[in-house]
Amino acid sequence: MAATGSVVDQNGHGLQDARVVFEGSTLYLVQFTDEAGAYKIEDLKVGSYQVSVSSQGCHDVQRSYEYMGGNVEMDLAMDCGA
Repeated sequence: MAATGSVVDQNGHGLQDARVVFEGSTLYLVQFTDEAGAYKIEDLKVGSYQVSVSSQGCHDVQRSYEYMGGNVEMDLAMDCGA
């Protein structure tokens, strides 16, 4: 199963090449966003994850997420600039 979504800046613009990481007790999955800021993390297993996003010029975002199965959508907003 998969998590999909977009990574955007504070103005809602998609961020290309943002690094999206889902880290669980037995999995470490990394994906980079496309030119529109979209990502897809596949092969998720049910469990707890630390989700982190980083992009040059932006403040990192981290959140905890409890994945219960199925396909989910998770959009993430970053604060970029000074």
